[in-house]
Formats: sequence, structure tokens, C-alpha cells
Amino acid sequence: MHFQDDSTLKHYVILKLEWATTAVYKVLDNQTVNQNLGCFTKDDLEDIWKSGEYADMRDELLQLMMRFKLCYEIPGRRDIYIAPQLLSIEKADYTWDDRHNLILRYTYTFMPKGILTRFIVETHPWIEQQKLVWKNGVVLNKDQTRAEIIENYNQREIKIRVAVNRTKELMAVITHELEKIHNSYEGLQYQTLVPCNCKNCKNLPTPYSYSLDSLKKRFNASRYQIECENSYEMVDVRRLIDDVLFQPAKADGEINPQVA
Repeated sequence: MHFQDDSTLKHYVILKLEWATTAVYKVLDNQTVNQNLGCFTKDDLEDIWKSGEYADMRDELLQLMMRFKLCYEIPGRRDIYIAPQLLSIEKADYTWDDRHNLILRYTYTFMPKGILTRFIVETHPWIEQQKLVWKNGVVLNKDQTRAEIIENYNQREIKIRVAVNRTKELMAVITHELEKIHNSYEGLQYQTLVPCNCKNCKNLPTPYSYSLDSLKKRFNASRYQIECENSYEMVDVRRLIDDVLFQPAKADGEINPQVA
């Protein structure tokens, strides 16, 4: 391993991957770190990596963990870090306004572990109060807009809800970060599901959902309506796409290139 673009790691080539892996697990398996629900400090690392083979490489090993999205430094709390895979499984306590939410779901044929924890590391500056985060979910707050992202591993699903002001902008940021993670897995199979916006589904806790890829394909084939399987009402395809994407469909019947 070599990280040419990293100011801390660019002077080193790691030849023995087992050496680096063992060092990482010394942190993740540490009793104190586990008791602190993934929270650790540089002082903790001095004790964890006190043996000669690691003592002179602590900064580099910590940077390696951050590069692999295994931990992040808590904003405003210098030298204090969180390994999100060790966070509490208990959902954080918060309130949520269900009205006028922008909703999107990802479902996976096979869901690899670590998607959400990597996402948490990527988006950690926006964690609300730096408190609303747990092993299977996180609440973000950016530009006075809130987002709730929850992973249900048993159902192979990640659900996103965005509320308040600039919902499409924040949804675009979230989906961009998730797509980057998805693209790092070779052959990952998943669907992006858009909730139906017909009158019936708007009042349902679990509305009928459409595959976003299928909606795009349908729109590009000049099929501008689709039937809801719950209400059998005909729904506007362009509006379904526009509901969840930052760039709306063009009025002349073509999908914006950024959407397609």
C-alpha cells in the first residue's frame, strides 16, 4: 500500500499488510475502546500501540485508519476519535417531523457490512450535535436541513428521510456519498427505490415504491405515466423523478444528463 496524495503516508510503502491489519484490530478489539463505544484518544493509542513495531508509526497508523474510513476525529475535540462500528446499537433519542419528507431507499441483493459506518465517517462533520449517531443510523444537519439515514442490515436496506428546507440539495449530497461507497464494491447489486406520491400512498407508512432506474428508462421511452400498485392511480413519472433528484426533468420530454 502506498498513498502518494497523503502528506502523512506518502513517505511510506506498507509491504506487510498483516502488520497494518493487526495494528488496526488492536484498536478495534481493545477493551477500553469497546467500553467507550468506539471513542478513543491519542493517549489511548500510545498504550495500545506501545510495542516497538508500532511505537514509531502511531501517527501513520491512525492516518491509515482514517483513510480506510474506520474512524474520524470529532469536530471541535482535538485528538478524540470515533470508530463508528463500535457505537451503541441503541437508536439515539430525538424527535422527527414526518411531514413533507423527501424519502429514498436502497435495497441490496447482498448487503456487505460497513456501508453505513463508512458513510458516517464521510459525513461526520454534519452529525447533529455530534451526538445523534449510533451503529445503525445517523441524523445529519446541514444548512438547516435534517436527514435521517438508517440501515436495516437484516432487511438489506438503507432508508433516507430528509426534512425542513433544502431537501433536494442534501439528498444529492447523501446519494453522492453512498454511490461512491457502492462503486468501491465490485459487482454490488442494489436498487434505488422512489416512494409513490399518489393520494393514497402519501398517507401510508409504507407507500408503494418504484425503481429509479426503471422510471428513468420509462421516461426516456416517452412513457410519462405509471400505475401505482396500491391505488391503481396513474402517476406522473417526471414528478416521481423530480421528487427525489436535485436536477428536475426537462419540460421538453428529456431527462437532464445529470439525472440520466
